[in-house]
Amino acid sequence: PPYSVASPDYTPSSPPYRYKAPLH
Repeated sequence: PPYSVASPDYTPSSPPYRYKAPLH
């Protein structure tokens, strides 16, 4: 899913995306 700041699709099991890291 399109990760974003406070993304509802955020999961800790995902790639190394941080919860508030605007990588996408």
